[in-house]
Amino acid sequence: MVLHLAYVQNLAIPKELWIAHHLAEQKFADSRQRSAIIAEINYLMSEYKKEQRSANPSMPSTWDSQQPTKHKKRKRKRKKEEQEHHEEAQDNQQQQEQNENKLIQGKQHQLHQQENKAQVRAAAYETARASYP
Repeated sequence: MVLHLAYVQNLAIPKELWIAHHLAEQKFADSRQRSAIIAEINYLMSEYKKEQRSANPSMPSTWDSQQPTKHKKRKRKRKKEEQEHHEEAQDNQQQQEQNENKLIQGKQHQLHQQENKAQVRAAAYETARASYP
């Protein structure tokens, strides 16, 4: 999550919190430590915004007004990915069923060939037997 100064100023968040957030993202190599610090800074920012809103209810809430739109976009994207995954799974299942059907048909064809060979042999045997008295 990258915060830009103009964005932070729109939210009336103290510059110090923005700087702390930026430094945490840039300076900490340990991802767990960085995540913990950023989570704490985000918590402080949200608490600060709550205090500002309660002190000044007419304050515009840019971040809050964008959240439903972002949430809807994420939800749509997730649904689209799930739909694509579902369709892919169905295609794979259909392909597998077709392969199984081809395999079954191949085995049935092989069985018919064996039966035909057996009938031809039996007929040849009967013919050969009939020609010898």
